[in-house]
Amino acid sequence: MTRFIKIASVFVLAVSLASTATAEYPEREIQLIVPTSAGGGSDKTARVYAKFVTEYLGQPVVVVNRPGGGGAIGITAVLNAKPDGYTMGQLMLPEIVSRQFDNPTAQFGADSFDYIGKSGIDNHIFAVRNDSKLQTYQDMVAFAKANPGNLSCGVTGVGGGPQLASLRWQKLAGVELNLVSFKGGGQIRGALLGGHIDMLCANTGAVSKVLKEVRILALSADETHPKFPNVPTLKSLGIDLAVGTERILAMPKGTPTKILEKLRAAHQKTLANPEYQKAAKKAKVTIDTASPEKIAQMLKSEENDYRALWAASPWIQDR
Repeated sequence: MTRFIKIASVFVLAVSLASTATAEYPEREIQLIVPTSAGGGSDKTARVYAKFVTEYLGQPVVVVNRPGGGGAIGITAVLNAKPDGYTMGQLMLPEIVSRQFDNPTAQFGADSFDYIGKSGIDNHIFAVRNDSKLQTYQDMVAFAKANPGNLSCGVTGVGGGPQLASLRWQKLAGVELNLVSFKGGGQIRGALLGGHIDMLCANTGAVSKVLKEVRILALSADETHPKFPNVPTLKSLGIDLAVGTERILAMPKGTPTKILEKLRAAHQKTLANPEYQKAAKKAKVTIDTASPEKIAQMLKSEENDYRALWAASPWIQDR
């Protein structure tokens, strides 16, 4: 009887401690891993978000940059972190689901994480110089069809969002471009303005500093962008493609439900905060929303699309 009482007491104590730990979460700072270098669009998005979500969590949310491997190093760091609520990732679509196909070290996919929400999106655009003879999207398509492989289009990165969006667009539009990869927004802007490429496919942020020198032909989005109200979407032009660099907040798989609920509640409060909205706008962050369930469904669908794209048009030839 005494032994039973001792065992029961230990069980009750363990349950009590677990409940208390969850109730007190978080008890220390939370790391927000960003799989890119400091100073870029994803980094800025994370830092604005971290500043405001801290208010609702009661502990600092600290951005930690883990670049490399086309995002694989940072994403893997979140994948392998202890699921105790103290490591969060701002992971990027498409890399979260596409990198598994072109990088042998990328052992993650749509089902590898628990999701909180989105911290932003940077839609892809097709743009040319102001002096380009391609005045409209229709001009660009007509030229590309008449000159297969001759229209040079700059993209940022290999296996990144703009390159994969361009590959998907080519199939849907029935054209062939000459894709040229650059390391970042600065390089691709210089190449376009210097006349080294005919056009570019990049995030909106890549041209935000040179809007007076470029003409945006189309936007890959469901709706027109508030900053570019006169730019048509691909969907309005008959192409069913609405993609961009989506920044998704994720936790290691197996994070306790009560911790996920607290993080999701803090996320919703942050998005609704007018001061956060103002700060995001100033930092050129486009706020985007989706439930964790919709994010999981979307990622699974995108994963299947990229699997089919890799099978038909592998974007790295020597894998």
